[in-house]
Amino acid sequence: MGRTGILGVCIVIAAVIAISACEDAMVDVDAYGSIEGTVLSDSTGEPVSQASVTTTPATEAIVTDNDGQFFLEDIPAGDYSITIRKSGFERSNVNVAVRGHEISRATILLAEEGQTDYYSPDTRADVDITNWWNVVENDTTVYAHVEYRIKNTGDTDLADYEITFRIFTPLGSFYHNEEGGKLEKGRSKTDEFEKYIRHEKAERVEVFDVWYKKVEEPDE
Repeated sequence: MGRTGILGVCIVIAAVIAISACEDAMVDVDAYGSIEGTVLSDSTGEPVSQASVTTTPATEAIVTDNDGQFFLEDIPAGDYSITIRKSGFERSNVNVAVRGHEISRATILLAEEGQTDYYSPDTRADVDITNWWNVVENDTTVYAHVEYRIKNTGDTDLADYEITFRIFTPLGSFYHNEEGGKLEKGRSKTDEFEKYIRHEKAERVEVFDVWYKKVEEPDE
């Protein structure tokens, strides 16, 4: 084989290696993994059911089952912050790294309420669903459009609030989380959202839970 032929073979080999490396990189970018978690009471060690589970970056809002377990399947690989909320308990956050084609496991402990300022006797917010309907784009794509109003009915301003909605469909429930900023005493705010519910139509929408934090008064 002449020098020209050898050079041509080397170029082809190099091109194959480069293409293979690019394909590997694309697999890493498009890799998906899962999170399997268990939520327990830190005082009793018992499972905490019906706790709200959300992530940052956002994936899907869900709740724990009767065994305090939850599962987020086929989410993009990366670093996530998981937030757990349940009435009667303090909010808890944990960081989880998701790797492609792997299941990341986490156990989260919830402390009973009273150790943070998210709950206090002088804070209260009422949420009403004012209207909702199904938005059907095609046979496989349906959104639930929900309009709601939140009113600060407590004796102090709220620094922020978070609302979890539950959307009932024939094949199960979907959950959605909404967050808001400062809401002064006696004031109301209206808002709306759309939640993808696959190919099912919503049958009912309800407020699953509400969390709020009062504005801290400056020290004198």
